[in-house]
Amino acid sequence: MRANPAVTAALLLLVGLTACAGPTATGAGVDARAGATPASGPRKPVVPSPPPHTPSVRPSFPAPDRPAPTGPPPAPDSFRIARKLDASTAAAAVEGREYTVAYTSRDKAGDGTDVNGLALTEDGRLLVTANPTPRGEYEAPVEIGQGRVGTEDADGHRLLPATEDTACRTPRRAPVSAQEHEGSMVWAETSQPTWINRGNVDWCVFLRGPGGAVRLLEDSGGRVGSYQDGDPEVTLGGGRAYWSTPRTVSPDDGQATGPGKIMMRPLDGSGETETVAERARMPRATPDGRLFYARTHDTDPTVPENRYEIHERGTDGQVRLVASGGLATGQRLDALSVAGPRVAWLVSGRRSRFGDLPGTIRVLDTRTDRAVAVTLPQDYADRPVDLQLTEDRLVWGRPESRDSPAAYVYEFLGGALWKLSTRDPAHAHVLDRYEAVFAAGPYLAWALGRNGDGGIKDRAAYRVVRWN
Repeated sequence: MRANPAVTAALLLLVGLTACAGPTATGAGVDARAGATPASGPRKPVVPSPPPHTPSVRPSFPAPDRPAPTGPPPAPDSFRIARKLDASTAAAAVEGREYTVAYTSRDKAGDGTDVNGLALTEDGRLLVTANPTPRGEYEAPVEIGQGRVGTEDADGHRLLPATEDTACRTPRRAPVSAQEHEGSMVWAETSQPTWINRGNVDWCVFLRGPGGAVRLLEDSGGRVGSYQDGDPEVTLGGGRAYWSTPRTVSPDDGQATGPGKIMMRPLDGSGETETVAERARMPRATPDGRLFYARTHDTDPTVPENRYEIHERGTDGQVRLVASGGLATGQRLDALSVAGPRVAWLVSGRRSRFGDLPGTIRVLDTRTDRAVAVTLPQDYADRPVDLQLTEDRLVWGRPESRDSPAAYVYEFLGGALWKLSTRDPAHAHVLDRYEAVFAAGPYLAWALGRNGDGGIKDRAAYRVVRWN
């Protein structure tokens, strides 16, 4: 008996549609795949959809206790990224091959005061501060004594006498920032360093000239700052001293009434103190007299929240925008360093329950407007990073690492990336709390975190090495 052509065609069409629709609807894939069910095998029964009034069986989750980070997308970069690096790929630096230990500093001065580092010179000396051990705890008012600045090398400390109590209106101050260049050393002292979370900042800036005499360059006077803005920072270049000041506050209610500034005075003492930048922070001067600084929304409300700016004030006093880039919600511009034609800065990461955003370092060559970008380890997301730039290399590190505190070195010539463990083997249990990775010339140094128990009585010794 011959088949009816019309019936045969209808059957073939029905089989073809069933074969095509089955695997697509079930996601079974191709029959030849292992574990697939042939088209002629048993089919799952069709389950009717519930009526519209039937409650959903989908599990429900409580709304988050805070919203995901929102805001405008980060602003575009004004420069081109020429090379991307990941710090996790850094090779281990080996003592005796990549570097040689010059000396290890002492964490106590001869009179028993605690010693901490402030900076490093190009000939490998540490600029240090010797401070009496603070009295009190974080929960109670902390009393500090008058600190002293000085230098240290392999032969020990050379501390200057304490500055006169009458030089500033607050009789007890801690040195918090220092720099030395061509025989002159400038440093800032404050009555409320950042590790004291209360009170207003009364600051003074001092100069020790090549002849050894110490004089006061400037004091806060009526420009008392609020502690939230950080410690004053000093920098030297072109025969001038520059320093940042916190925002001024009203003497009546303590509210901020004026922006932070960057001020300048010639090292020879001539002329008056001059304000060279308003609503700016992180001054960094070069030996030839150029000054770099940063602006963000928290210091200058005219800068959008999703953008940072780095400016250069040339030797002729003219200001130009060197670089700008984007900040995601929760990010900050945390560090700035300058050496030769290069500028380096850190855009912090962000840690939240909705995902971590790693921090990144950018090193811009101002001659080409091209930058190297370094992605930091994930556990650096919301931690401070100390960043130092020299003519030949970039050095950075961070404190508060319980697992593997480290310093990193990126060499511009050849592009090698190195990691140095900064854990002191003799004190491996200690939590390193210091933003203390210094670099200058061929030298670098890091804090060993000795005797640190997480309190205000911490002090640190430093390992100074020469990079080979």
